Amino acid sequence: MRIVRSPVRVSIGGGGTDLPIYCEEKGGDLMFATINKYVYIVVNQNLDDKYSISLENAFEEVNKLDNSSDKYVRTIFEKLDLDAEGLSISSISDVPSGTGLGSSGSFTVSMLKALEEYSSKNYGKRELAETAFQIENEELGKSCGKQDQYAAAFGRLKRLEISKNQEVSVSELDIDKSDLNKLQESLMLFYTDERRYSDEVLEDQKKEMKEKERKLKKMDEIKNIGHQIRRELEKGNIDIYGKLLDMHWAAKKKFSKGMTNPSIDEMYSCAKKNGAIGGKIVGAGGGGFLMLYVPVEDHYKVKENLENLGAKHMSFKFSQEGCEVVYED
Repeated sequence: MRIVRSPVRVSIGGGGTDLPIYCEEKGGDLMFATINKYVYIVVNQNLDDKYSISLENAFEEVNKLDNSSDKYVRTIFEKLDLDAEGLSISSISDVPSGTGLGSSGSFTVSMLKALEEYSSKNYGKRELAETAFQIENEELGKSCGKQDQYAAAFGRLKRLEISKNQEVSVSELDIDKSDLNKLQESLMLFYTDERRYSDEVLEDQKKEMKEKERKLKKMDEIKNIGHQIRRELEKGNIDIYGKLLDMHWAAKKKFSKGMTNPSIDEMYSCAKKNGAIGGKIVGAGGGGFLMLYVPVEDHYKVKENLENLGAKHMSFKFSQEGCEVVYED
Protein backbone atom coordinates (compact mmCIF):
# COMPACT_ATOMS: atom_id res chain seq x y z
CA MET A 1 0.00 0.00 0.00
CA ARG A 2 1.11 3.52 -0.74
CA ILE A 3 -0.55 6.69 0.59
CA VAL A 4 0.44 10.01 -0.96
CA ARG A 5 -0.78 13.49 -0.08
CA SER A 6 -0.38 16.86 -1.80
CA PRO A 7 -1.38 20.19 -0.25
CA VAL A 8 -3.82 22.65 -1.77
CA ARG A 9 -2.85 26.30 -2.02
CA VAL A 10 -3.93 29.91 -1.70
CA SER A 11 -2.69 32.42 -4.24
CA ILE A 12 -0.78 35.21 -2.48
CA GLY A 13 -0.29 37.54 -5.45
CA GLY A 14 -0.07 37.66 -9.23
CA GLY A 15 -2.51 34.77 -9.69
CA GLY A 16 -3.62 34.24 -13.28
CA THR A 17 -0.35 35.39 -14.84
CA ASP A 18 0.62 31.71 -15.12
CA LEU A 19 -2.05 31.13 -17.79
CA PRO A 20 -0.31 30.30 -21.10
CA ILE A 21 -2.41 32.86 -22.98
CA TYR A 22 -0.78 35.58 -20.85
CA CYS A 23 2.68 34.31 -19.92
CA GLU A 24 3.52 33.32 -23.50
CA GLU A 25 3.18 37.04 -24.29
CA LYS A 26 4.49 38.70 -21.13
CA GLY A 27 5.89 36.04 -18.79
CA GLY A 28 4.20 35.01 -15.53
CA ASP A 29 5.13 36.03 -12.00
CA LEU A 30 3.13 34.94 -8.96
CA MET A 31 3.27 33.69 -5.38
CA PHE A 32 1.42 30.90 -3.61
CA ALA A 33 1.31 29.42 -0.13
CA THR A 34 0.27 25.84 0.46
CA ILE A 35 -1.95 25.08 3.46
CA ASN A 36 -2.52 22.07 5.71
CA LYS A 37 -5.46 20.76 3.68
CA TYR A 38 -4.63 17.86 1.39
CA VAL A 39 -5.68 15.57 -1.43
CA TYR A 40 -4.79 11.97 -0.59
CA ILE A 41 -4.42 9.05 -2.99
CA VAL A 42 -4.38 5.51 -1.59
CA VAL A 43 -3.16 2.66 -3.82
CA ASN A 44 -3.16 -1.00 -2.88
CA GLN A 45 -2.50 -4.22 -4.81
CA ASN A 46 -5.61 -6.40 -5.13
CA LEU A 47 -5.58 -10.19 -4.80
CA ASP A 48 -7.51 -10.51 -8.07
CA ASP A 49 -6.77 -8.83 -11.41
CA LYS A 50 -9.58 -6.26 -11.27
CA TYR A 51 -9.10 -2.53 -10.82
CA SER A 52 -11.25 -0.77 -8.20
CA ILE A 53 -11.34 3.01 -8.61
CA SER A 54 -13.05 5.24 -6.03
CA LEU A 55 -12.71 8.96 -6.70
CA GLU A 56 -14.79 11.59 -4.92
CA ASN A 57 -18.42 10.40 -5.38
CA ALA A 58 -17.73 7.85 -8.15
CA PHE A 59 -16.83 4.17 -7.91
CA GLU A 60 -16.15 1.64 -10.63
CA GLU A 61 -14.57 -1.77 -11.06
CA VAL A 62 -12.96 -2.66 -14.40
CA ASN A 63 -10.92 -5.50 -15.84
CA LYS A 64 -8.55 -3.21 -17.73
CA LEU A 65 -7.32 0.27 -16.87
CA ASP A 66 -8.24 1.62 -20.29
CA ASN A 67 -11.85 0.55 -19.64
CA SER A 68 -12.27 3.23 -16.98
CA SER A 69 -15.11 5.62 -17.77
CA ASP A 70 -13.14 8.56 -16.35
CA LYS A 71 -11.06 10.27 -19.06
CA TYR A 72 -8.97 12.00 -16.40
CA VAL A 73 -8.00 8.69 -14.83
CA ARG A 74 -7.38 6.97 -18.18
CA THR A 75 -5.03 9.77 -19.24
CA ILE A 76 -2.98 9.46 -16.05
CA PHE A 77 -2.79 5.67 -16.47
CA GLU A 78 -1.63 6.05 -20.08
CA LYS A 79 1.02 8.60 -19.09
CA LEU A 80 2.46 6.21 -16.52
CA ASP A 81 2.22 3.12 -18.77
CA LEU A 82 1.33 1.06 -15.69
CA ASP A 83 2.64 -2.47 -15.41
CA ALA A 84 0.48 -3.88 -12.62
CA GLU A 85 -2.41 -6.30 -12.35
CA GLY A 86 -5.29 -5.43 -10.07
CA LEU A 87 -5.08 -2.19 -8.12
CA SER A 88 -7.39 -0.51 -5.67
CA ILE A 89 -7.18 3.28 -6.08
CA SER A 90 -9.07 5.80 -3.99
CA SER A 91 -8.93 9.54 -3.35
CA ILE A 92 -9.78 11.55 -0.23
CA SER A 93 -9.81 15.35 -0.13
CA ASP A 94 -9.96 17.75 2.79
CA VAL A 95 -11.72 20.33 0.59
CA PRO A 96 -14.44 20.09 -2.07
CA SER A 97 -13.35 20.18 -5.71
CA GLY A 98 -14.14 23.30 -7.72
CA THR A 99 -13.52 25.69 -4.83
CA GLY A 100 -10.44 27.61 -6.03
CA LEU A 101 -7.74 25.98 -3.90
CA GLY A 102 -6.07 24.10 -6.75
CA SER A 103 -7.32 20.66 -5.72
CA SER A 104 -7.32 19.42 -9.32
CA GLY A 105 -3.56 19.98 -9.56
CA SER A 106 -3.09 18.38 -6.14
CA PHE A 107 -5.12 15.35 -7.26
CA THR A 108 -3.07 14.88 -10.44
CA VAL A 109 0.25 15.29 -8.64
CA SER A 110 -0.79 12.86 -5.88
CA MET A 111 -2.06 10.30 -8.39
CA LEU A 112 1.17 10.38 -10.39
CA LYS A 113 3.29 9.99 -7.27
CA ALA A 114 1.11 7.23 -5.81
CA LEU A 115 1.13 5.17 -9.00
CA GLU A 116 4.76 5.64 -10.01
CA GLU A 117 5.62 2.64 -7.83
CA TYR A 118 3.78 0.46 -10.34
CA SER A 119 5.53 1.96 -13.36
CA SER A 120 9.06 2.71 -14.48
CA LYS A 121 8.79 6.36 -13.35
CA ASN A 122 10.51 8.05 -10.44
CA TYR A 123 9.39 11.67 -10.39
CA GLY A 124 11.28 14.57 -8.87
CA LYS A 125 9.28 17.63 -7.83
CA ARG A 126 9.76 19.57 -11.05
CA GLU A 127 9.04 16.61 -13.33
CA LEU A 128 5.99 15.81 -11.20
CA ALA A 129 4.64 19.36 -11.64
CA GLU A 130 5.38 19.52 -15.36
CA THR A 131 3.86 16.10 -16.06
CA ALA A 132 0.71 17.01 -14.13
CA PHE A 133 0.41 20.27 -16.09
CA GLN A 134 0.91 18.46 -19.38
CA ILE A 135 -1.88 16.03 -18.50
CA GLU A 136 -4.34 18.72 -17.47
CA ASN A 137 -3.57 21.44 -20.01
CA GLU A 138 -2.34 19.65 -23.12
CA GLU A 139 -3.93 16.21 -23.00
CA LEU A 140 -7.22 17.02 -21.28
CA GLY A 141 -7.53 20.51 -22.73
CA LYS A 142 -8.19 22.30 -19.43
CA SER A 143 -7.66 26.05 -19.31
CA CYS A 144 -5.08 26.17 -16.54
CA GLY A 145 -1.68 27.54 -15.70
CA LYS A 146 1.19 25.92 -13.80
CA GLN A 147 0.57 27.37 -10.33
CA ASP A 148 -1.52 24.51 -8.92
CA GLN A 149 0.78 21.70 -10.04
CA TYR A 150 3.94 23.44 -8.82
CA ALA A 151 2.29 24.35 -5.52
CA ALA A 152 1.21 20.73 -4.96
CA ALA A 153 4.65 19.36 -5.84
CA PHE A 154 6.88 21.91 -4.05
CA GLY A 155 4.76 23.23 -1.18
CA ARG A 156 5.51 26.16 1.20
CA LEU A 157 5.41 29.86 0.30
CA LYS A 158 7.01 30.21 -3.12
CA ARG A 159 7.44 32.57 -6.03
CA LEU A 160 6.98 31.24 -9.56
CA GLU A 161 8.49 33.07 -12.50
CA ILE A 162 7.42 31.65 -15.85
CA SER A 163 9.23 32.68 -19.03
CA LYS A 164 7.57 33.20 -22.39
CA ASN A 165 8.74 29.73 -23.45
CA GLN A 166 7.12 28.23 -20.31
CA GLU A 167 10.31 27.59 -18.32
CA VAL A 168 9.64 27.89 -14.58
CA SER A 169 11.85 29.29 -11.84
CA VAL A 170 10.86 28.40 -8.25
CA SER A 171 12.22 30.45 -5.33
CA GLU A 172 11.57 31.13 -1.66
CA LEU A 173 10.39 34.52 -0.48
CA ASP A 174 12.76 36.28 1.92
CA ILE A 175 10.32 36.69 4.82
CA ASP A 176 11.20 36.55 8.52
CA LYS A 177 9.51 33.77 10.47
CA SER A 178 7.69 36.25 12.72
CA ASP A 179 6.32 38.11 9.69
CA LEU A 180 5.26 34.84 8.09
CA ASN A 181 3.42 33.92 11.30
CA LYS A 182 1.66 37.29 11.31
CA LEU A 183 0.58 36.78 7.70
CA GLN A 184 -0.78 33.32 8.52
CA GLU A 185 -2.59 34.53 11.65
CA SER A 186 -4.20 37.44 9.79
CA LEU A 187 -5.62 35.44 6.89
CA MET A 188 -9.07 33.87 7.08
CA LEU A 189 -10.74 31.48 4.64
CA PHE A 190 -14.51 31.23 4.16
CA TYR A 191 -16.28 28.72 1.95
CA THR A 192 -18.98 30.61 0.06
CA ASP A 193 -20.90 27.35 -0.47
CA GLU A 194 -20.77 27.95 -4.22
CA ARG A 195 -18.72 25.81 -6.60
CA ARG A 196 -17.64 26.74 -10.09
CA TYR A 197 -14.91 24.71 -11.71
CA SER A 198 -11.86 26.79 -12.58
CA ASP A 199 -11.62 25.56 -16.16
CA GLU A 200 -15.13 26.97 -16.81
CA VAL A 201 -14.16 30.38 -15.41
CA LEU A 202 -10.78 30.35 -17.13
CA GLU A 203 -12.36 29.34 -20.42
CA ASP A 204 -14.61 32.42 -20.12
CA GLN A 205 -11.51 34.53 -19.48
CA LYS A 206 -9.75 32.94 -22.46
CA LYS A 207 -12.63 33.95 -24.73
CA GLU A 208 -12.55 37.48 -23.39
CA MET A 209 -8.77 37.62 -23.90
CA LYS A 210 -9.53 37.91 -27.61
CA GLU A 211 -9.84 41.62 -26.84
CA LYS A 212 -6.12 41.21 -26.49
CA GLU A 213 -4.55 44.59 -25.72
CA ARG A 214 -7.14 45.63 -23.14
CA LYS A 215 -7.07 42.27 -21.36
CA LEU A 216 -3.26 42.06 -21.36
CA LYS A 217 -3.13 45.47 -19.69
CA LYS A 218 -5.48 44.25 -16.96
CA MET A 219 -3.26 41.23 -16.38
CA ASP A 220 -0.24 43.55 -16.31
CA GLU A 221 -1.99 45.41 -13.47
CA ILE A 222 -2.48 42.16 -11.54
CA LYS A 223 1.17 41.22 -12.06
CA ASN A 224 2.34 44.66 -10.90
CA ILE A 225 0.21 44.39 -7.75
CA GLY A 226 1.85 40.99 -7.20
CA HIS A 227 5.27 42.63 -7.43
CA GLN A 228 4.19 45.20 -4.82
CA ILE A 229 2.92 42.43 -2.57
CA ARG A 230 6.23 40.56 -2.74
CA ARG A 231 8.27 43.70 -1.98
CA GLU A 232 6.12 44.68 1.00
CA LEU A 233 6.05 41.16 2.46
CA GLU A 234 9.83 40.89 2.20
CA LYS A 235 10.17 44.28 3.92
CA GLY A 236 7.98 43.05 6.76
CA ASN A 237 5.10 45.40 5.96
CA ILE A 238 2.51 42.67 6.48
CA ASP A 239 -0.51 44.90 7.13
CA ILE A 240 -0.11 46.55 3.73
CA TYR A 241 -0.89 43.15 2.22
CA GLY A 242 -4.55 43.61 3.14
CA LYS A 243 -4.78 46.86 1.18
CA LEU A 244 -2.99 45.33 -1.80
CA LEU A 245 -5.39 42.38 -1.70
CA ASP A 246 -8.26 44.85 -1.94
CA MET A 247 -6.60 46.42 -5.00
CA HIS A 248 -6.03 42.97 -6.49
CA TRP A 249 -9.69 42.01 -6.08
CA ALA A 250 -10.86 45.26 -7.67
CA ALA A 251 -8.58 44.60 -10.67
CA LYS A 252 -9.62 40.95 -10.89
CA LYS A 253 -13.34 41.78 -10.92
CA LYS A 254 -12.83 43.95 -13.99
CA PHE A 255 -11.35 41.03 -15.87
CA SER A 256 -14.39 38.79 -16.26
CA LYS A 257 -18.14 38.93 -15.63
CA GLY A 258 -18.01 35.52 -13.95
CA MET A 259 -15.48 36.59 -11.32
CA THR A 260 -18.05 37.50 -8.67
CA ASN A 261 -21.80 37.55 -7.96
CA PRO A 262 -24.19 39.42 -5.62
CA SER A 263 -23.75 36.86 -2.81
CA ILE A 264 -19.94 37.12 -2.88
CA ASP A 265 -20.12 40.92 -3.09
CA GLU A 266 -22.38 40.98 -0.02
CA MET A 267 -19.96 38.78 1.93
CA TYR A 268 -16.99 40.92 0.96
CA SER A 269 -18.75 44.16 1.87
CA CYS A 270 -19.85 42.70 5.20
CA ALA A 271 -16.31 41.53 5.99
CA LYS A 272 -14.86 44.98 5.33
CA LYS A 273 -17.50 46.65 7.51
CA ASN A 274 -16.47 44.36 10.35
CA GLY A 275 -12.70 44.80 10.20
CA ALA A 276 -11.32 43.06 7.11
CA ILE A 277 -8.75 45.21 5.30
CA GLY A 278 -8.97 43.35 2.01
CA GLY A 279 -9.49 39.99 0.37
CA LYS A 280 -10.39 38.12 -2.78
CA ILE A 281 -11.95 34.95 -4.09
CA VAL A 282 -9.15 32.39 -4.25
CA GLY A 283 -8.53 30.84 -7.64
CA ALA A 284 -10.32 31.57 -10.89
CA GLY A 285 -13.36 33.19 -9.23
CA GLY A 286 -17.10 32.77 -9.35
CA GLY A 287 -17.33 30.87 -6.06
CA GLY A 288 -15.28 28.69 -3.77
CA PHE A 289 -13.26 30.25 -0.96
CA LEU A 290 -13.09 33.88 0.04
CA MET A 291 -9.70 34.77 1.55
CA LEU A 292 -9.61 37.82 3.83
CA TYR A 293 -6.87 39.75 5.58
CA VAL A 294 -8.26 40.59 9.02
CA PRO A 295 -6.47 41.92 12.12
CA VAL A 296 -6.60 39.15 14.73
CA GLU A 297 -8.73 41.21 17.13
CA ASP A 298 -11.49 41.40 14.50
CA HIS A 299 -11.58 37.68 13.59
CA TYR A 300 -14.53 36.79 15.79
CA LYS A 301 -16.65 39.67 14.49
CA VAL A 302 -15.94 38.85 10.83
CA LYS A 303 -16.52 35.12 11.41
CA GLU A 304 -19.85 35.68 13.17
CA ASN A 305 -21.21 38.06 10.54
CA LEU A 306 -20.12 36.02 7.52
CA GLU A 307 -21.52 32.82 8.98
CA ASN A 308 -24.84 34.65 9.34
CA LEU A 309 -24.68 35.13 5.56
CA GLY A 310 -24.13 31.40 5.00
CA ALA A 311 -20.34 31.34 4.67
CA LYS A 312 -18.38 28.57 6.41
CA HIS A 313 -15.12 29.42 8.14
CA MET A 314 -12.18 27.04 7.60
CA SER A 315 -9.19 27.38 9.90
CA PHE A 316 -5.78 26.54 8.40
CA LYS A 317 -2.04 26.90 8.70
CA PHE A 318 0.63 27.17 6.03
CA SER A 319 2.07 23.77 5.19
CA GLN A 320 5.80 23.09 5.12
CA GLU A 321 5.88 20.25 2.60
CA GLY A 322 4.78 19.57 -0.95
CA CYS A 323 3.73 16.18 -2.32
CA GLU A 324 4.96 13.36 -0.09
CA VAL A 325 4.54 9.65 0.53
CA VAL A 326 3.07 9.49 4.03
CA TYR A 327 2.75 5.70 4.28
CA GLU A 328 4.22 2.77 2.41
CA ASP A 329 4.14 -0.94 3.12
